[in-house]
Amino acid sequence: MSEAQGVWLRERAMRLPKGTNTIIVTHMPNIASAFPGWGAVADGEIVIVGSDEKGGTRPVGRIKIEEWSQLR
Repeated sequence: MSEAQGVWLRERAMRLPKGTNTIIVTHMPNIASAFPGWGAVADGEIVIVGSDEKGGTRPVGRIKIEEWSQLR
C-alpha cells in the first residue's frame, strides 16, 4: 500500500456519515499503513471504528473471526 492510499483510507474513515452504520472492507496491511497506532489486526478480524473526539478515528471494538458466529 502506498502512502497516498494510507492517507486516503485514513481520511475516508474520518468522514463516515453520522447516524448510520458504514462498513469499509480492506486488508491488514492497509489498516496498518493507515492506522499504525492501532496494533496488529488478525486475519478475519473486524475493527469497529469511532470518533476520537479530535477529528480522527479510533478503534472502539474488535471482533475476532472465531466470534462471528455469535453475532446476531
